[in-house]
Amino acid sequence: MKTENIFSFSKIACPICDEKAFSDVTIRPDSGSIVRCLSCGHIYLNPPIEDKVLTEIFEKYYVYRSDEAFMEIIEGWFTDPKGPYQYALKFVLADKGFNGKNVLEVGCGAGRFLAECRRYGAIVTGIDPSLTAWCLAKKYFDINPITKTLQQAVKEGDLPFSQFDFIFAFEVIEHVKRPGAFLLSLSQLLKPAGLLFISTPNFGLFYQMGNAAAAVAGYFEHLHYFTCGTLADCLRRYNLQPVDMVTTNMLNYGDRQKIMLSKNRLISFIWKAVRRITFISALKNVIFKKLARHKEAIDLDWENGNNIVSICRRQ
Repeated sequence: MKTENIFSFSKIACPICDEKAFSDVTIRPDSGSIVRCLSCGHIYLNPPIEDKVLTEIFEKYYVYRSDEAFMEIIEGWFTDPKGPYQYALKFVLADKGFNGKNVLEVGCGAGRFLAECRRYGAIVTGIDPSLTAWCLAKKYFDINPITKTLQQAVKEGDLPFSQFDFIFAFEVIEHVKRPGAFLLSLSQLLKPAGLLFISTPNFGLFYQMGNAAAAVAGYFEHLHYFTCGTLADCLRRYNLQPVDMVTTNMLNYGDRQKIMLSKNRLISFIWKAVRRITFISALKNVIFKKLARHKEAIDLDWENGNNIVSICRRQ
């Protein structure tokens, strides 16, 4: 990714508490600076990406060589047994289920998750500002998402307050400019006994893997970074009480070493040159199989996953 003209020229105050003081955390591969607020501890990109660049990135989210090929990718994300979608589904189905419940998904994309909720009897509403996402959701699942941002939809009365039993926002909070305003809107839309499911990449792995962690290395459009602790603090600040928090797509020691090595340019170059040699490939498999058995403190910790999923209620 080209770095010129991507970032705003000015540093910003913390998007959570408006504190101006911060400390440096790390520099992303695209030269973006990740910092930590010295007041509330929120971790964010500073300076942020220019609005016009973000718009260009988001417009390309659903553009692929064909709709069918893209929907195969969507299906892979949705059916991943270790991912946040399946975790959320199983959580609800193990409790009282979806039948007759009002469900909202913010950032619903092509609508695959909502279609599954509807299959279990839910009354579904989706929202996603992308017209391409609307076309896919209509074409494949006969779902008509609201093509606005959450703030626009709330302001214009498209989403009534205290209406929804379940709200899902998978991998959205890291994209919005003001996470606080985003969470306040979600809180207002929930019924008093409703549940909000928030998922986001786990920045906590940065402290184990450095810049090889997926939260740093793979998503250059992200504006905010959360650990389990900072996400819980942010939710409580905006009238949401976590009742459960997990990490999904757990990594073992071997996984982490493999990812870190793959980010090393020299090792990656050498591996591409020798990976077709049967003996080398077999040796690699043996080594990483043994590494996977190695245990560190983090391997016994529930926070050792690529994604955080928090389930919360209105306070």
